[in-house]
Amino acid sequence: MFTQEYRIDAFLNMPFGGINQVPFEVSTADRKISVSDLPQDGKPECFAGAIGKFTMGEAKTEPDSLSVGEPTIVSVDIVGMGNFARIGAPRMAESPDWKTYKPKSSFTDESNGMGYVGFKNFKFTAVPKKADLVQTPDMEFAYFDPEKGEYKTLSSKGAAVSVAPSGRQEHKAQPSAKGGADAGKSKKDAPTEGIIEVPNANCSGSLMRNPQFWAIQAAILALAALFVAVRARKLKMQNNPAFAKKVKCFKQAAKMLKKAGDAAKAADAEAFLEFAKKTLQCGIAANSADYESEAVLESQARQIMAEMGFGGEEIEFASMIFANADAIEYGGIDGKSLDCAELMRKLAQIHSRLK
Repeated sequence: MFTQEYRIDAFLNMPFGGINQVPFEVSTADRKISVSDLPQDGKPECFAGAIGKFTMGEAKTEPDSLSVGEPTIVSVDIVGMGNFARIGAPRMAESPDWKTYKPKSSFTDESNGMGYVGFKNFKFTAVPKKADLVQTPDMEFAYFDPEKGEYKTLSSKGAAVSVAPSGRQEHKAQPSAKGGADAGKSKKDAPTEGIIEVPNANCSGSLMRNPQFWAIQAAILALAALFVAVRARKLKMQNNPAFAKKVKCFKQAAKMLKKAGDAAKAADAEAFLEFAKKTLQCGIAANSADYESEAVLESQARQIMAEMGFGGEEIEFASMIFANADAIEYGGIDGKSLDCAELMRKLAQIHSRLK
């Protein structure tokens, strides 16, 4: 391995000579590294791609006093050193007493921009389904320790809460406060002041022949059908986390594909490879229940695409995108020789099949 260096000629550095830089080369010995796939034996169900050394903080809620049907935010921190960009959320235990939603995350870097030391905060939205609950569901987080070559599972008890019954009450008809003669009056004897009787006019014939009437009815039916479809989709996303994940990943994949297209038009190879890789990660994660998009590596992409029936040429193309994107991010390559327009065409074809 060779690196070009520069030295300053001492003589020419004198006040009467100025500064001259003379290039020369120095060499360092190549160093072999060994890269292995993660072991499948002993992999916990809650493992979501974390590699390194981590600890999990205690779960906290805000608010901690609430009523049935009222949401609370359950927050937990993952602290340590490792691949934070690929870390998925801890798994919250399923409970018939709680309805939970996909968490949001934020990362605080403590490694001067390197991104491998710090803490990642996850915020879950949880809604209690019954009163008198005293804690939120427990959580588990698993990671792979590369030094020991084994998986570790961390557990966190649910946060303490106080859940009161909801404030809803049935409205019952109140008895009349009046007594005497008014209390004994029947509906037949009730006064009729202010009631206007309308003659029974038969106008149905003219309405049925009015085109505007039918246009209004069609618009109402279309709006009702749209409302039902949107509501059904929303309920499906709430009750089916896998479907909600698929919808979210596909939307993100489409967004990344557009950015990749813009970068290809600008002949920006570095940006194109970054967004092309993210397009594939999101599309592949949408078709896998085991991985979040950030946790999809080249090996997982090859496996999942093979299971989906992609051909060898398509799989090799995706592998090339991952490899070149990582090379730019971690080692730096010259992307001027890449035909971004042709790569974009192939990327769009694979994205269409992933959908």
